[in-house]
Amino acid sequence: MVLGALILNSDASLNTYFTVASQDFVPGSKCDLVIQLVDLQKNLRYVPPSAATLSMLFNKTDGSSLNKSASLVDSGDRSMWKVTLSELETQDLLSGNFTFALDVNGNATLIIKGMVKNGLRSLLLGC
Repeated sequence: MVLGALILNSDASLNTYFTVASQDFVPGSKCDLVIQLVDLQKNLRYVPPSAATLSMLFNKTDGSSLNKSASLVDSGDRSMWKVTLSELETQDLLSGNFTFALDVNGNATLIIKGMVKNGLRSLLLGC
C-alpha cells in the first residue's frame, strides 16, 4: 500500500468536510491541520485499526523539525486526523511539505510513512 493524505478544511467534522489544496497559516497564530488518510493505489480513504496512532513532522526555519501527535477528528471515521499547532509552534514553521507516520497497530510493529507535498502555506502579514 502507498499511503497518502488529503488536506481537509480546518473545521472538518465527521459528515461535513471538503478538501483544500493546502492549509494556510499565519506565523504566530494557532493553526488546526486536518488530513484524511488515503490508499493511493486504490484511490480510497484508508481506515486504520482502532489502536493506530499518527504523528506529523514539520520543518522549521532553523533547520530543526517539529513532531506532533495527531488525534482523531471523530472516532466514527479513523481516516481523519487533526493536529493543532500553537502560536509558538507556527512562529518558525516553514511552508511546503510535511511528513506523517502511521503506527498501524499502535505498538511500532508496522509503521507506514507518507508525505504531503506543499501542504502548508504561510501567509505573511505586513508591508
